[in-house]
Amino acid sequence: MLSVYPHDSREWIIDVLAESDDSRRRVASEVQLSSQSPAKYRRRSQRYFGDGLFPISIGPRRLEDNLIRVPFFVTGFGKSSEIPAEPGRLMDLNVTCDFREEDTLGTLVDNLLQRGHGWNHGSPEDQAARHRKERSAMLDSGMRPGAVRRPLMSASRR
Repeated sequence: MLSVYPHDSREWIIDVLAESDDSRRRVASEVQLSSQSPAKYRRRSQRYFGDGLFPISIGPRRLEDNLIRVPFFVTGFGKSSEIPAEPGRLMDLNVTCDFREEDTLGTLVDNLLQRGHGWNHGSPEDQAARHRKERSAMLDSGMRPGAVRRPLMSASRR
């Protein structure tokens, strides 16, 4: 089932909510035709994770690399793209991302609802907590954040 879905608080509206027939899997889709900051993607994704939804952002081009990852799918469809006469044709858009293998947006949504998302990075808050813990452990060990540990050379190579 696909629908436009206002949050209970009415503070925000999901662009498209896709739900499995048994309502166990819910995917909140945000269509991003305009660019926005990584912080905004994180906030929006966290809001959905916090409400038990799996968020996907769909946009025309890849996001810039960032320490905190969000589920983002590239379609090439943007503000200047021609809207098809039959909106259902949008599900035929080619899609790419770095954690799924589907070729089209429609196949992606179907598989997310039938098989689950397979996202193993956690929510943005989970990732931030993990990064803080790793940074703290590095500082406690005397290593500078961002420093690269080099393997010790064996006596025979010196």
